[in-house]
Amino acid sequence: MKKLVLSIFIVAVSVAAAFAQSPAAIGQFWITNTSTSSTIQLTTSNFTFTSATITGFRRPQETNTTAVSIGFGNSTNGTQGLVINPGSFVTISCGPARGGSLYYMSNIWLDVATANDGVLVYYER
Repeated sequence: MKKLVLSIFIVAVSVAAAFAQSPAAIGQFWITNTSTSSTIQLTTSNFTFTSATITGFRRPQETNTTAVSIGFGNSTNGTQGLVINPGSFVTISCGPARGGSLYYMSNIWLDVATANDGVLVYYER
């Protein structure tokens, strides 16, 4: 009887581990800000992500003219704290310190000094 219970437990743990290792959803998108006097949300879609790499590109293979800034949950022009130089990137990741919680992509705002500069966003859910 003990062997049967142990065998069932091992199978259950194996199945749970297989589901826990399912592939993550990944994606990318571009966004440009046409206004130097106002910030914009990276997206109005309220989806969560575990990590995102945000690169200073205005279009595919075309770097920004000047540095852009991103910030969290604040739509005020000129107050975005993370600076991304043309062609450089910033990675935002939900590590163990966050207790497994996720970030909302719609809480990130983009500020530009040059109209039509933007970012390329790679993300993992």
